[in-house]
Amino acid sequence: MGFMDKLKSAKNFVTGGGAEVQVAVEGASLTQPFTVNVSARTTEGEMAISRCYIKIRGSERATVRKVETQTGKRDVHSDVNTCELSVDLCGAGTLTTEGAQFSTQVTLPAGSLPTYNGRNAQHVYKVCAFLDKSGNDPDSGWVAFDVS
Repeated sequence: MGFMDKLKSAKNFVTGGGAEVQVAVEGASLTQPFTVNVSARTTEGEMAISRCYIKIRGSERATVRKVETQTGKRDVHSDVNTCELSVDLCGAGTLTTEGAQFSTQVTLPAGSLPTYNGRNAQHVYKVCAFLDKSGNDPDSGWVAFDVS
């Protein structure tokens, strides 16, 4: 391994680079299981991972507009997480440039809220897929999806 390869390997270790991770949700529902698909591949060579997993988060934001404060009127926001799930998709293995596909069925907890976007409140769901490895974990970034 040359000096530049070692430097690139160190950068990927710190930043979580070296892999591309994508996540997609199909048919999200409050009442039925739905599918979450993940695809992952290394950008070069092989990468040892200890697991691949997803996190799903539901969050609600309410806004009270033009509240009188000591510094004048301003909008006040309140955020609360309404749902948090973590689901393992696979255990330890080696990821290559050919990539891998993972899929799972997810059921939201009873009492979960639908997605909505009102004048003073909104409720959103987001999913993120992660590759657990030594160093910083590559991930898909948080992707919003609608639940009805």
